[in-house]
Amino acid sequence: MSNWEDIPRHAYALAKANGGAPGVDGEGFADIESGGLEEWLNGLRKDLHDKTYLEPNAYGYGPGKSAQDAIQKVDELLRAGYTDIVDADLSKYFDTIPHSEPMQCVARRIVDGQVAHPIKMWLQVPVEEREAAANGRKGE
Repeated sequence: MSNWEDIPRHAYALAKANGGAPGVDGEGFADIESGGLEEWLNGLRKDLHDKTYLEPNAYGYGPGKSAQDAIQKVDELLRAGYTDIVDADLSKYFDTIPHSEPMQCVARRIVDGQVAHPIKMWLQVPVEEREAAANGRKGE
């Protein structure tokens, strides 16, 4: 086995030793091992080699995909009648926005500090939200 082929095994061992949490699919170490670790690692190696490890609707990591492509896809789905958004990972997006400019706009329009303060906190504090949603469900 070459070094490249051993990288997924090494990464798996490090994640397990570190007490890593299940991924977005909810699959944990016990699930992987009960289904066959070698098969899982071989599948991961193949996905990495073939560059098929990204969800077709993932725009953050896909080659040739951008945030603008994601916005265009959301617009297309809304126009097609879909009303549920399943997942949007914006965890690092707000880190790229200079906070002083939006807060100046807020200050010009909102003089009540009780309202402006939560907005300022929202821009500065990371928030993680988890909820189950049906994928691809049209509006009911």
